Amino acid sequence: MPDAFNEVLTADGYLIIAKPDIGHLATMREALFDNVREHDSDKFLHELAPYFTLIGTEHVSTEMTLSAADLADLMTMTPYAYRALNEKRQALLAAVETESFTTQAKFVVYILQKTAAE
Repeated sequence: MPDAFNEVLTADGYLIIAKPDIGHLATMREALFDNVREHDSDKFLHELAPYFTLIGTEHVSTEMTLSAADLADLMTMTPYAYRALNEKRQALLAAVETESFTTQAKFVVYILQKTAAE
């Protein structure tokens, strides 16, 4: 895939990638899974290194307080909708019926510039 980005971008073009950061939706993941693996956001950078130079990294986060309906919608937008056990999803949604749920959305944005062709 890195070579495809390289082919379509002009010389000195920019590639901007947003990915989940460490701690993204942590409280939701902790409620849904017995073992929670942290996001390894920058694991792909070495694959881009032959084509791109990392010139900036931005971390963006926001706290969200969600109703059961909002949490159900959020779960539907994530792989947790099919990776988590149905019992865990239902238990979390039932718990949120009486008290809102708080979690943080955390993203890291990588700004890369195409390396000049030699």
